[in-house]
Amino acid sequence: MKTISFTVLSCLFALQAFAQVSGRDNPTQLPTPAEGATVETPVDTSTTPTLDSLMAPELASMLQEGEVGKAYLLVEWMSDTTDTGLLGFKVAQCVDTLNTAQCSAITQTLSNPAIYDTSDAQKRCEFAPRLGFELRYNGALYHVLVATNCDLLKIYAPDGLVVFTEDVDPGHDNLTTLGNKIFPGSLTTGQLTNSNNH
Repeated sequence: MKTISFTVLSCLFALQAFAQVSGRDNPTQLPTPAEGATVETPVDTSTTPTLDSLMAPELASMLQEGEVGKAYLLVEWMSDTTDTGLLGFKVAQCVDTLNTAQCSAITQTLSNPAIYDTSDAQKRCEFAPRLGFELRYNGALYHVLVATNCDLLKIYAPDGLVVFTEDVDPGHDNLTTLGNKIFPGSLTTGQLTNSNNH
């Protein structure tokens, strides 16, 4: 009887020792953090957006390398389908000849991925553009229109069709600053001025 009890106890001790060693060597078993300890999650920097990840590569190249032509200040909420309008919107002012600094500011602002909101949220505001820019790329003429009242940007292909629409909430101040470099005092970071709405 004593021999059987001793054998059973020996087996139990052996099983307990094996379980402790197995638990320590198991790579899937992570140590539990102490109570109140902060657990840091590594930041994935590979998801930082690039312009190519936001739109078709040809459009990204057009914004980065396109030759800037005219700039337009548009009248919100007013249409004009005549030759004096721009893609059906009423033009308040047009600058035919932009200086080097203005062209550079347009290119740098529109090709900066940080101005675009990469979330999946969809805006439901009516598109009423205030700014328009003309860019020529590979012999084709594109237009970029920006509604600063709801921070929405659209790119129009040479045939006049919209080929890209994006929320530009993060770039509101950048875009209004850009507009004021070309049309001084026409835009503010919050409310639009009405001096040109005639």
